[in-house]
Amino acid sequence: VAFLPGTPWLLRATHAMTGLNWAAAGLLMNAIIGAIATCLLAAIIRTFTHSLLAIVLAVAVFAGFPMSVTYMMAYSEALFALCTFLFILGYVKKNFPLAATGVFLACLVRMTGFDLAIAFAIGVLLHHRHNARAWMSCAVATVGGGIYMLWADHLARNAGGYFAVQKDGWGTQFDFGKTTFHDLPRQIFALEGVVPLWGSLAILGTLTLIVVGIVRRFPFMMWLCGTGMGLNVILSSGYFHSRPRLLLMAGVLLTICMIVTTVRRWPIMTTAYTIVIVWVGVWLSEYMLTQWAYAI
Repeated sequence: VAFLPGTPWLLRATHAMTGLNWAAAGLLMNAIIGAIATCLLAAIIRTFTHSLLAIVLAVAVFAGFPMSVTYMMAYSEALFALCTFLFILGYVKKNFPLAATGVFLACLVRMTGFDLAIAFAIGVLLHHRHNARAWMSCAVATVGGGIYMLWADHLARNAGGYFAVQKDGWGTQFDFGKTTFHDLPRQIFALEGVVPLWGSLAILGTLTLIVVGIVRRFPFMMWLCGTGMGLNVILSSGYFHSRPRLLLMAGVLLTICMIVTTVRRWPIMTTAYTIVIVWVGVWLSEYMLTQWAYAI
């Protein structure tokens, strides 16, 4: 029960409807989800700018960011991306039931869905505090995930509860960054392939984009979601080599924020920036799948 039920439920439905084996059903499911998520992302970008270049570059980053190959794998990244974009689109359009739907589904897909719930509450508090519909949507957004977590915690009660199992099984717990910043200097200079260095750069790059977002005033909710998910990963323990994948959604959101805020003033530089990200991203995704022997 450590894996939240959203992806398994949808995979079972896809398997039942198509008759495909599990692997093929998973690949088909995430290909369709990825296409829908791309359309949602394009709709989000249109709320910030009418620049076609910005939309193209944002979609390129989503499709080619380092570790974006996991969107095609039979895993939960693609579905979580769709839920995230659904929430952000609902929030920026002030369609709070739609935003709540995105958070509700995200909380059934990954634990970081609760980061979206916190971002939703902060956004309502800062910008829509007098809107009863917004508060009601915010209140119901985590009900499904909360019920599942209580049920999972009950099942794991003999082992100390859900979070005790998570800590024992994956070494994952919120430790305010103690593990990350202890491992970071050693991983930067590790000689075990490119992955330790890339994991370090992913952490430092995410922190840099969070700070840049404050200075350049990135689109608020997209920046807030990226910041919340990024800090959740950085300030928790766990496998260091999994950090690039775990930081995927945060990196995508923050990088797209950078593109949206720079594309009109520096279109050539922004395009070059995107090309470099996609080139490195495609190479690293291939390397992690075919050359790296450990957990991702």
